[in-house]
Order: sequence, then structure tokens, then C-alpha cells
Amino acid sequence: MSGENWRCLACGIMNNPLSTTCCICGNVDDFLALQNENATLRQQLAEAREKNSTIAMVFNRLLEETKWQPIETAPKDGTWLVVFTALGSCFIARWNQRHEEWAVPGSGLANVIYWKPLGPFPGGEADHAG
Repeated sequence: MSGENWRCLACGIMNNPLSTTCCICGNVDDFLALQNENATLRQQLAEAREKNSTIAMVFNRLLEETKWQPIETAPKDGTWLVVFTALGSCFIARWNQRHEEWAVPGSGLANVIYWKPLGPFPGGEADHAG
């Protein structure tokens, strides 16, 4: 027994969860059909919860890996990064030690405020950028 009241589809009366037949018309088919449907729905719900849990874990991991961080925490070892400026622009840049600034090839960048890892390029590492 499911422990839930069930509605007889023949007469519309709500029935006690302990009863397997309708208290008004004696219909037993609806109870059995609802029990089977409930079991199927519960199984589908459990599968969806498991799938959503896996999706949520992957999403949260990706979110952490791609989270924007204050530029003050960025590595200044020449690693290529994705940077975001106060003007709302994104660039692939790295720290230029000689000029002490964030730079793209051939130019420095002003007002860099956030960064995140670039990640690997297809078929290789992020350091292949330049």
C-alpha cells in the first residue's frame, strides 16, 4: 500500500489508503492501476533525481573551474589567461614582467579587473598560445 488516499475513477470518491476497493462502488481496477502508475512515477522520479544530481555536480565543478577571480590573485608567471576589463571586454592575455602590465601580443591592457584560467586548447596545453 502506498499510504496515500486514492480517487476512484469510476465514482470520484476518495478512498482510504488501506482499502484496495472503492468504498462506494467496489471498483478495484482503479486502485491497482494507480498503484502501478505510482510505482512507475516513483521510479521515473528517482531516475530524474539521480540524473539531475549528476548534472548538478558537473555544473558546479565547471562553475568553480570557470569562476572569475580578482586580478590580484592571477599568476604573473607568463601563463595565458582570460582577462576581463572594467570596460567590459575580454581578452586572452598574460602578465608582461618587463612592462609590469597585463598584455596581449603587441599591446598592454588597462583596467584589468578579473581573470580565469584559459584552459587547454584543442590538442594541447594553454601555453601553446604564444
